[in-house]
Amino acid sequence: MQQINAERQQRLRAYRAARGMLVRLLGLPFAFLLGSLICIDPVHSSSLVGLLISLWHRCIGLLLWQPVINWYPVPIFLSYLLCMLCLEAIYLPLYSYIDCGLKRYHRLPSFSWRVCFLRHCRAQGQLVVKWAVLVQVIYLLYATLQDWWWCGFVCLQLLLDIGWEQCKPFILARTYTLTPLADGELKQRLQQLMQRLSTSVRGIYVLTKPGSKVAPNAFVVGWGWTRQISIVHTMLERFSPDEIEVILAHELAHHVSFDIWKRIFARSGVRLVTYYLIAMLMLGLVDIPIYLFDGFSDSATVPFLLCLCVLSWVITTSVMNSYSRSMEYRADEFALRTTGLHQAFKSAMVRLANINEILAHEDSHSSHPSIVSRIRHAEECAARNA
Repeated sequence: MQQINAERQQRLRAYRAARGMLVRLLGLPFAFLLGSLICIDPVHSSSLVGLLISLWHRCIGLLLWQPVINWYPVPIFLSYLLCMLCLEAIYLPLYSYIDCGLKRYHRLPSFSWRVCFLRHCRAQGQLVVKWAVLVQVIYLLYATLQDWWWCGFVCLQLLLDIGWEQCKPFILARTYTLTPLADGELKQRLQQLMQRLSTSVRGIYVLTKPGSKVAPNAFVVGWGWTRQISIVHTMLERFSPDEIEVILAHELAHHVSFDIWKRIFARSGVRLVTYYLIAMLMLGLVDIPIYLFDGFSDSATVPFLLCLCVLSWVITTSVMNSYSRSMEYRADEFALRTTGLHQAFKSAMVRLANINEILAHEDSHSSHPSIVSRIRHAEECAARNA
Protein backbone atom coordinates (compact mmCIF):
# COMPACT_ATOMS: atom_id res chain seq x y z
CA MET A 1 0.00 0.00 0.00
CA GLN A 2 2.93 2.31 0.63
CA GLN A 3 3.71 2.20 -3.12
CA ILE A 4 0.58 4.16 -3.98
CA ASN A 5 1.50 7.70 -5.08
CA ALA A 6 0.37 9.55 -1.95
CA GLU A 7 0.77 13.08 -3.32
CA ARG A 8 -1.20 12.33 -6.48
CA GLN A 9 -3.97 10.61 -4.53
CA GLN A 10 -4.17 13.57 -2.14
CA ARG A 11 -4.65 15.94 -5.10
CA LEU A 12 -7.26 13.59 -6.54
CA ARG A 13 -9.17 13.46 -3.25
CA ALA A 14 -9.15 17.26 -3.01
CA TYR A 15 -10.39 17.50 -6.59
CA ARG A 16 -13.23 15.04 -5.97
CA ALA A 17 -14.27 16.87 -2.80
CA ALA A 18 -14.43 20.19 -4.68
CA ARG A 19 -16.23 18.53 -7.58
CA GLY A 20 -18.82 17.08 -5.20
CA MET A 21 -19.55 20.52 -3.76
CA LEU A 22 -20.01 22.01 -7.24
CA VAL A 23 -22.15 19.11 -8.51
CA ARG A 24 -24.56 19.75 -5.65
CA LEU A 25 -25.38 23.06 -7.34
CA LEU A 26 -27.27 21.03 -9.95
CA GLY A 27 -29.82 20.23 -7.27
CA LEU A 28 -30.84 23.90 -6.97
CA PRO A 29 -33.13 23.96 -10.07
CA PHE A 30 -34.93 20.82 -8.90
CA ALA A 31 -35.27 22.16 -5.34
CA PHE A 32 -36.60 25.46 -6.71
CA LEU A 33 -39.12 23.69 -8.93
CA LEU A 34 -40.43 21.42 -6.17
CA GLY A 35 -40.40 24.36 -3.75
CA SER A 36 -42.66 26.31 -6.11
CA LEU A 37 -45.47 23.90 -5.20
CA ILE A 38 -45.86 25.62 -1.83
CA CYS A 39 -46.12 29.15 -3.34
CA ILE A 40 -49.86 29.41 -2.65
CA ASP A 41 -52.00 32.50 -2.08
CA PRO A 42 -54.53 31.43 0.59
CA VAL A 43 -56.70 34.52 0.05
CA HIS A 44 -57.36 34.09 -3.64
CA SER A 45 -56.91 30.28 -3.62
CA SER A 46 -54.26 30.48 -6.35
CA SER A 47 -50.70 29.24 -6.68
CA LEU A 48 -47.61 30.16 -8.64
CA VAL A 49 -47.66 26.74 -10.32
CA GLY A 50 -51.32 27.19 -11.27
CA LEU A 51 -50.65 30.57 -12.88
CA LEU A 52 -47.71 29.24 -14.90
CA ILE A 53 -49.69 26.17 -16.00
CA SER A 54 -52.65 28.26 -17.16
CA LEU A 55 -50.22 30.41 -19.19
CA TRP A 56 -48.64 27.27 -20.65
CA HIS A 57 -52.08 25.93 -21.64
CA ARG A 58 -52.80 29.14 -23.56
CA CYS A 59 -49.47 28.92 -25.42
CA ILE A 60 -49.89 25.32 -26.58
CA GLY A 61 -53.61 25.42 -27.25
CA LEU A 62 -53.13 24.81 -30.98
CA LEU A 63 -50.67 21.90 -30.54
CA LEU A 64 -52.89 19.40 -28.74
CA TRP A 65 -52.54 16.65 -31.35
CA GLN A 66 -52.98 13.15 -29.90
CA PRO A 67 -52.15 10.13 -32.11
CA VAL A 68 -53.16 7.99 -29.11
CA ILE A 69 -55.90 9.06 -26.72
CA ASN A 70 -54.40 11.08 -23.82
CA TRP A 71 -50.92 11.17 -25.40
CA TYR A 72 -49.83 14.64 -26.59
CA PRO A 73 -46.29 14.17 -28.01
CA VAL A 74 -45.72 17.75 -29.28
CA PRO A 75 -46.56 19.65 -26.04
CA ILE A 76 -44.69 17.00 -24.01
CA PHE A 77 -41.59 17.44 -26.17
CA LEU A 78 -41.75 21.24 -25.98
CA SER A 79 -42.15 21.17 -22.21
CA TYR A 80 -39.24 18.73 -21.90
CA LEU A 81 -37.06 20.80 -24.24
CA LEU A 82 -37.70 23.96 -22.22
CA CYS A 83 -36.70 22.20 -19.00
CA MET A 84 -33.52 20.77 -20.51
CA LEU A 85 -32.46 24.12 -22.01
CA CYS A 86 -32.71 25.72 -18.58
CA LEU A 87 -30.76 22.87 -16.98
CA GLU A 88 -28.05 22.75 -19.67
CA ALA A 89 -27.47 26.50 -19.27
CA ILE A 90 -26.20 25.61 -15.79
CA TYR A 91 -24.75 22.18 -16.49
CA LEU A 92 -22.44 22.79 -19.46
CA PRO A 93 -20.43 25.74 -18.03
CA LEU A 94 -20.25 24.05 -14.61
CA TYR A 95 -18.98 20.69 -15.88
CA SER A 96 -16.59 22.29 -18.36
CA TYR A 97 -15.02 24.15 -15.43
CA ILE A 98 -14.93 20.95 -13.34
CA ASP A 99 -13.31 18.95 -16.15
CA CYS A 100 -10.76 21.59 -17.09
CA GLY A 101 -10.28 24.50 -14.68
CA LEU A 102 -10.67 22.51 -11.46
CA LYS A 103 -8.37 19.73 -12.68
CA ARG A 104 -5.71 22.24 -13.66
CA TYR A 105 -5.98 23.89 -10.26
CA HIS A 106 -5.29 20.53 -8.56
CA ARG A 107 -2.51 19.69 -11.09
CA LEU A 108 -4.34 16.76 -12.67
CA PRO A 109 -4.23 15.87 -16.38
CA SER A 110 -6.97 17.61 -18.36
CA PHE A 111 -7.99 18.67 -21.86
CA SER A 112 -8.24 22.23 -23.16
CA TRP A 113 -11.35 24.32 -22.47
CA ARG A 114 -12.60 23.85 -26.03
CA VAL A 115 -12.16 20.07 -25.97
CA CYS A 116 -13.86 19.79 -22.54
CA PHE A 117 -16.82 21.86 -23.70
CA LEU A 118 -17.23 19.87 -26.93
CA ARG A 119 -16.96 16.55 -25.05
CA HIS A 120 -19.71 17.56 -22.65
CA CYS A 121 -21.88 18.94 -25.46
CA ARG A 122 -21.65 15.62 -27.28
CA ALA A 123 -22.32 13.58 -24.12
CA GLN A 124 -25.21 15.81 -23.03
CA GLY A 125 -26.70 15.78 -26.52
CA GLN A 126 -26.91 11.98 -26.38
CA LEU A 127 -28.37 12.15 -22.86
CA VAL A 128 -31.00 14.73 -23.84
CA VAL A 129 -32.13 12.56 -26.78
CA LYS A 130 -32.28 9.44 -24.60
CA TRP A 131 -34.33 11.16 -21.90
CA ALA A 132 -36.63 12.71 -24.50
CA VAL A 133 -37.47 9.21 -25.74
CA LEU A 134 -37.94 7.89 -22.18
CA VAL A 135 -40.29 10.75 -21.26
CA GLN A 136 -42.41 10.17 -24.36
CA VAL A 137 -42.50 6.43 -23.57
CA ILE A 138 -43.71 7.15 -20.01
CA TYR A 139 -46.62 9.26 -21.23
CA LEU A 140 -47.43 6.75 -23.98
CA LEU A 141 -47.46 3.94 -21.41
CA TYR A 142 -49.76 6.01 -19.20
CA ALA A 143 -52.10 6.58 -22.15
CA THR A 144 -52.29 2.83 -22.79
CA LEU A 145 -51.85 1.26 -19.33
CA GLN A 146 -53.18 4.10 -17.15
CA ASP A 147 -52.22 3.61 -13.49
CA TRP A 148 -50.01 0.60 -14.32
CA TRP A 149 -47.59 2.55 -16.54
CA TRP A 150 -44.78 2.20 -13.99
CA CYS A 151 -44.91 -1.59 -14.22
CA GLY A 152 -44.66 -1.51 -18.02
CA PHE A 153 -41.78 0.98 -17.81
CA VAL A 154 -39.80 -1.30 -15.48
CA CYS A 155 -40.32 -4.26 -17.83
CA LEU A 156 -39.18 -2.17 -20.80
CA GLN A 157 -35.99 -1.09 -19.01
CA LEU A 158 -35.33 -4.69 -17.98
CA LEU A 159 -35.43 -5.78 -21.63
CA LEU A 160 -33.14 -2.89 -22.58
CA ASP A 161 -30.63 -3.88 -19.87
CA ILE A 162 -30.55 -7.49 -21.11
CA GLY A 163 -30.14 -6.38 -24.72
CA TRP A 164 -27.37 -3.94 -23.74
CA GLU A 165 -25.37 -6.68 -22.02
CA GLN A 166 -25.81 -8.94 -25.05
CA CYS A 167 -24.70 -6.26 -27.52
CA LYS A 168 -21.72 -4.86 -25.59
CA PRO A 169 -19.12 -6.80 -27.64
CA PHE A 170 -20.52 -5.46 -30.92
CA ILE A 171 -20.57 -1.88 -29.58
CA LEU A 172 -16.99 -2.34 -28.39
CA ALA A 173 -15.94 -3.55 -31.83
CA ARG A 174 -17.34 -0.38 -33.44
CA THR A 175 -15.34 1.87 -31.13
CA TYR A 176 -12.04 -0.01 -30.82
CA THR A 177 -9.87 -2.33 -32.88
CA LEU A 178 -10.00 -5.91 -31.61
CA THR A 179 -7.13 -8.27 -32.48
CA PRO A 180 -7.03 -11.92 -31.32
CA LEU A 181 -4.43 -12.50 -28.62
CA ALA A 182 -1.34 -14.20 -30.04
CA ASP A 183 -0.49 -17.72 -28.87
CA GLY A 184 1.86 -17.71 -25.92
CA GLU A 185 2.15 -18.13 -22.19
CA LEU A 186 -0.60 -15.65 -21.30
CA LYS A 187 -3.16 -17.20 -23.67
CA GLN A 188 -2.40 -20.69 -22.34
CA ARG A 189 -2.77 -19.53 -18.76
CA LEU A 190 -6.11 -17.85 -19.48
CA GLN A 191 -7.41 -20.96 -21.26
CA GLN A 192 -6.35 -23.13 -18.31
CA LEU A 193 -8.04 -20.68 -15.96
CA MET A 194 -11.32 -21.00 -17.87
CA GLN A 195 -11.05 -24.79 -17.79
CA ARG A 196 -10.67 -24.69 -13.99
CA LEU A 197 -13.71 -22.42 -13.76
CA SER A 198 -15.74 -24.58 -16.19
CA THR A 199 -16.55 -21.59 -18.36
CA SER A 200 -15.68 -20.43 -21.87
CA VAL A 201 -15.59 -17.32 -24.04
CA ARG A 202 -15.93 -16.68 -27.75
CA GLY A 203 -12.37 -15.33 -27.94
CA ILE A 204 -9.56 -13.41 -26.24
CA TYR A 205 -8.85 -10.05 -27.89
CA VAL A 206 -6.35 -7.21 -27.58
CA LEU A 207 -8.11 -3.85 -27.61
CA THR A 208 -6.51 -0.82 -29.30
CA LYS A 209 -7.68 2.57 -30.52
CA PRO A 210 -5.36 4.15 -33.12
CA GLY A 211 -4.48 7.73 -32.31
CA SER A 212 -5.73 7.53 -28.71
CA LYS A 213 -4.17 6.58 -25.41
CA VAL A 214 -6.29 3.93 -23.69
CA ALA A 215 -5.82 3.32 -19.96
CA PRO A 216 -4.75 -0.22 -18.96
CA ASN A 217 -7.72 -2.48 -18.34
CA ALA A 218 -8.97 -6.03 -18.85
CA PHE A 219 -12.57 -7.19 -18.73
CA VAL A 220 -15.12 -9.76 -19.86
CA VAL A 221 -18.11 -8.45 -21.83
CA GLY A 222 -21.28 -10.05 -23.14
CA TRP A 223 -22.95 -13.22 -21.96
CA GLY A 224 -23.73 -16.58 -23.51
CA TRP A 225 -22.48 -16.88 -27.07
CA THR A 226 -21.25 -13.25 -27.17
CA ARG A 227 -19.00 -13.48 -24.09
CA GLN A 228 -15.41 -12.45 -24.79
CA ILE A 229 -12.26 -11.33 -22.97
CA SER A 230 -10.78 -7.95 -23.92
CA ILE A 231 -7.34 -6.80 -22.79
CA VAL A 232 -6.20 -3.25 -23.48
CA HIS A 233 -2.79 -3.27 -25.20
CA THR A 234 -1.30 -0.96 -22.54
CA MET A 235 -2.01 -3.62 -19.92
CA LEU A 236 -0.03 -6.18 -21.90
CA GLU A 237 2.86 -3.69 -21.99
CA ARG A 238 2.85 -2.69 -18.29
CA PHE A 239 1.44 -5.65 -16.33
CA SER A 240 2.91 -9.10 -15.71
CA PRO A 241 1.09 -12.32 -16.77
CA ASP A 242 0.33 -13.06 -13.08
CA GLU A 243 -1.33 -9.66 -12.64
CA ILE A 244 -3.39 -10.02 -15.83
CA GLU A 245 -4.46 -13.55 -14.86
CA VAL A 246 -5.73 -12.54 -11.41
CA ILE A 247 -7.56 -9.51 -12.85
CA LEU A 248 -9.32 -11.67 -15.44
CA ALA A 249 -10.08 -14.30 -12.77
CA HIS A 250 -11.91 -11.51 -10.94
CA GLU A 251 -13.85 -10.63 -14.09
CA LEU A 252 -14.71 -14.26 -14.84
CA ALA A 253 -15.93 -14.63 -11.24
CA HIS A 254 -18.78 -12.26 -12.10
CA HIS A 255 -19.88 -14.59 -14.91
CA VAL A 256 -19.44 -17.81 -12.92
CA SER A 257 -21.50 -16.33 -10.06
CA PHE A 258 -24.15 -14.88 -12.45
CA ASP A 259 -23.47 -11.40 -11.07
CA ILE A 260 -24.62 -9.78 -14.31
CA TRP A 261 -28.10 -11.25 -13.93
CA LYS A 262 -28.18 -10.52 -10.20
CA ARG A 263 -27.29 -6.89 -10.88
CA ILE A 264 -29.89 -6.54 -13.64
CA PHE A 265 -32.75 -7.96 -11.56
CA ALA A 266 -31.67 -6.10 -8.42
CA ARG A 267 -31.74 -2.84 -10.37
CA SER A 268 -35.19 -3.72 -11.72
CA GLY A 269 -36.42 -4.39 -8.17
CA VAL A 270 -35.23 -1.00 -6.95
CA ARG A 271 -36.77 0.66 -10.00
CA LEU A 272 -40.08 -1.09 -9.35
CA VAL A 273 -40.30 0.47 -5.89
CA THR A 274 -39.16 3.95 -6.94
CA TYR A 275 -41.39 4.14 -10.02
CA TYR A 276 -44.38 3.01 -7.98
CA LEU A 277 -43.71 5.86 -5.55
CA ILE A 278 -43.36 8.28 -8.47
CA ALA A 279 -46.71 7.13 -9.86
CA MET A 280 -48.41 7.65 -6.49
CA LEU A 281 -46.86 11.09 -6.01
CA MET A 282 -47.79 12.23 -9.51
CA LEU A 283 -51.38 11.05 -9.13
CA GLY A 284 -51.63 12.88 -5.83
CA LEU A 285 -50.14 16.04 -7.36
CA VAL A 286 -52.46 16.22 -10.38
CA ASP A 287 -55.49 15.69 -8.14
CA ILE A 288 -54.88 19.01 -6.32
CA PRO A 289 -57.31 21.45 -7.99
CA ILE A 290 -55.30 24.58 -7.21
CA TYR A 291 -52.48 23.54 -9.56
CA LEU A 292 -54.83 23.37 -12.60
CA PHE A 293 -53.36 20.14 -14.03
CA ASP A 294 -55.49 18.35 -16.64
CA GLY A 295 -54.50 14.93 -15.32
CA PHE A 296 -51.24 13.00 -15.56
CA SER A 297 -51.20 13.31 -19.36
CA ASP A 298 -50.93 17.11 -19.12
CA SER A 299 -47.61 18.27 -20.62
CA ALA A 300 -47.24 20.71 -17.71
CA THR A 301 -46.44 17.76 -15.46
CA VAL A 302 -43.17 17.06 -17.35
CA PRO A 303 -40.92 19.26 -15.13
CA PHE A 304 -42.21 17.59 -11.95
CA LEU A 305 -41.94 14.12 -13.46
CA LEU A 306 -38.32 14.89 -14.41
CA CYS A 307 -37.55 15.99 -10.84
CA LEU A 308 -38.93 12.75 -9.43
CA CYS A 309 -37.13 10.66 -12.07
CA VAL A 310 -33.81 12.33 -11.21
CA LEU A 311 -34.45 11.65 -7.52
CA SER A 312 -35.28 8.04 -8.41
CA TRP A 313 -32.04 7.77 -10.40
CA VAL A 314 -30.02 9.08 -7.45
CA ILE A 315 -31.61 6.55 -5.07
CA THR A 316 -31.22 3.65 -7.52
CA THR A 317 -27.57 4.54 -8.20
CA SER A 318 -26.77 4.79 -4.50
CA VAL A 319 -28.37 1.42 -3.70
CA MET A 320 -26.79 -0.33 -6.70
CA ASN A 321 -23.33 1.11 -5.95
CA SER A 322 -23.51 -0.33 -2.45
CA TYR A 323 -24.62 -3.70 -3.86
CA SER A 324 -21.91 -3.58 -6.54
CA ARG A 325 -19.17 -2.99 -3.96
CA SER A 326 -20.18 -6.16 -2.10
CA MET A 327 -20.08 -8.07 -5.42
CA GLU A 328 -16.57 -6.78 -6.11
CA TYR A 329 -15.34 -8.06 -2.74
CA ARG A 330 -16.81 -11.50 -3.46
CA ALA A 331 -15.23 -11.55 -6.92
CA ASP A 332 -11.85 -10.63 -5.37
CA GLU A 333 -12.16 -13.53 -2.93
CA PHE A 334 -13.06 -15.90 -5.76
CA ALA A 335 -10.10 -14.78 -7.89
CA LEU A 336 -7.63 -15.10 -5.02
CA ARG A 337 -8.98 -18.49 -4.01
CA THR A 338 -8.83 -19.75 -7.61
CA THR A 339 -5.38 -18.44 -8.57
CA GLY A 340 -3.60 -17.99 -5.22
CA LEU A 341 -1.81 -14.94 -6.68
CA HIS A 342 -2.16 -12.64 -3.67
CA GLN A 343 0.99 -10.61 -4.28
CA ALA A 344 0.17 -10.18 -7.97
CA PHE A 345 -3.31 -8.95 -7.04
CA LYS A 346 -1.95 -6.33 -4.64
CA SER A 347 0.69 -5.11 -7.09
CA ALA A 348 -1.94 -4.89 -9.86
CA MET A 349 -4.21 -2.79 -7.62
CA VAL A 350 -1.38 -0.41 -6.74
CA ARG A 351 -0.41 -0.08 -10.39
CA LEU A 352 -4.01 0.64 -11.43
CA ALA A 353 -4.34 3.28 -8.72
CA ASN A 354 -1.21 5.07 -9.93
CA ILE A 355 -1.94 4.81 -13.68
CA ASN A 356 -5.73 5.20 -13.99
CA GLU A 357 -6.15 7.85 -11.28
CA ILE A 358 -8.43 5.51 -9.34
CA LEU A 359 -9.09 6.94 -5.91
CA ALA A 360 -7.07 4.81 -3.50
CA HIS A 361 -9.12 5.75 -0.43
CA GLU A 362 -12.80 5.55 0.44
CA ASP A 363 -15.38 6.94 -1.99
CA SER A 364 -18.98 6.15 -1.05
CA HIS A 365 -20.28 7.19 -4.50
CA SER A 366 -18.23 4.63 -6.43
CA SER A 367 -19.45 1.29 -7.74
CA HIS A 368 -16.12 -0.30 -6.71
CA PRO A 369 -14.43 -0.44 -3.30
CA SER A 370 -11.36 1.71 -2.75
CA ILE A 371 -7.97 0.27 -3.67
CA VAL A 372 -6.81 0.37 -0.04
CA SER A 373 -9.91 -1.56 1.06
CA ARG A 374 -9.42 -4.18 -1.66
CA ILE A 375 -5.75 -4.68 -0.75
CA ARG A 376 -6.65 -4.99 2.93
CA HIS A 377 -9.39 -7.46 2.03
CA ALA A 378 -6.89 -9.50 -0.04
CA GLU A 379 -4.52 -9.64 2.92
CA GLU A 380 -7.33 -10.91 5.17
CA CYS A 381 -8.19 -13.60 2.59
CA ALA A 382 -4.52 -14.65 2.43
CA ALA A 383 -4.41 -14.90 6.22
CA ARG A 384 -7.56 -17.03 6.31
CA ASN A 385 -6.25 -19.35 3.59
CA ALA A 386 -2.93 -19.71 5.41
